Parts: sequence; C-alpha cells; structure tokens
Amino acid sequence: MKYSLNGLELNIQERGNGLPAIIFLHYWGGSSRTWADVIAALPGTYRTIAPDLRGWGESSATADNGFALIDFVNDILAMITALDVRHYVLVGHSMGGENCTIAGVAASPRTCWAGTDCAGAADTDEIGSRSAFAYGECLFL
Repeated sequence: MKYSLNGLELNIQERGNGLPAIIFLHYWGGSSRTWADVIAALPGTYRTIAPDLRGWGESSATADNGFALIDFVNDILAMITALDVRHYVLVGHSMGGENCTIAGVAASPRTCWAGTDCAGAADTDEIGSRSAFAYGECLFL
C-alpha cells in the first residue's frame, strides 16, 4: 500500500496485527521484497512492516534525491507514526541496519528494539574498525 509521507509516496508492505510489530529495513539498492521470504516464514500472528525506502522499489524519490541518512530515518519515523506503531522491533541489513540504529535511538520514548546486521567482507582490522564506528555494532561473517 502507498502512503504519502514527507512529500513522497512510500510503498509499504504490511501483514498481520500482533505485537510487537516487526519492521524490516532493506539494504542500499534493495526493496521490501528483500524480506519477502523471511516474512513468509513467520507466523501470521506477527505484524510485519516492510517499506520500500525512498527511491527504491515502488517508492518515489525527491527531485534533490534526498538520500542522506537523516532523510531515510525521518521517513522511517514518519511511517511509524502514520501507521500508529507503538511497540516494535527494527530489523535491518547493511544500510537498513544503519537506519535501524539511528531510528531506534531517535524513536524514544516508544518501545523499540533494534536488530542490525551490517555484515560485510572486512579484509583488514582497519576496515572493520571503520565499519563499527560508522554503523554501531557490526557482525562480520
């Protein structure tokens, strides 16, 4: 379903109505379809929410592109408010994990747990350290 948020049309896939809601955030270049298999494997008793972030999937982009971290986070927070989600878990991969971390902190005082995965191919300790600094907690597989 499409929602008008922050001057954009964001495509948001929703299923179920349980608590807490699970919000899935995709990587750079991904879409809500990134999480389709994961969502399908969950019992229908969970409320799942998977947006196409601005400029990806079926969501629109702004004329100035607006692909800064703060733009994505503001869209995520606007979506949470528009959907009246009060208790939720944020799950993200790569860019989605970065968005989870920032949105989770900014979402206070709502009840939020953020699970992030910014896994990558770290060849050196320096790359790993930079990633950990940029993304918060990183898991390198």
